[in-house]
Amino acid sequence: MTKNRLLPYFALAAGISALSFSAMFVLWAEAPGPITGFYRLLISTILLTPLFYQQQRQLAPLETKYMLLPIIAGIFTAFDFAFWNSSLKYTTAANATLLGNTAPLWVALMALFIFREKLRGVF
Repeated sequence: MTKNRLLPYFALAAGISALSFSAMFVLWAEAPGPITGFYRLLISTILLTPLFYQQQRQLAPLETKYMLLPIIAGIFTAFDFAFWNSSLKYTTAANATLLGNTAPLWVALMALFIFREKLRGVF
């Protein structure tokens, strides 16, 4: 295989490793959950901003009205990080990660049994 074909696999391995160790890094930081969540987002923003501006030059300008939903999603992501990072102080890393990553399952069960919604096959 050529170097260009192996690069996605190296990136995937690096991403899996980073996610696997994230709970331990948050615990080792011994800082409040919102603080560690803030710095996780700040560092990733700093690292990804040059790529954003490089790609933005090739695209048409984005209208302001289309920025509302991504901003709201970013706020909810920040709350998710803050709550997940804070949960590590109260339970094990495995429990916090399990509960955080199975959130779609709990939403589906609540929609099914509490709100009596029918789930589509796509779900």
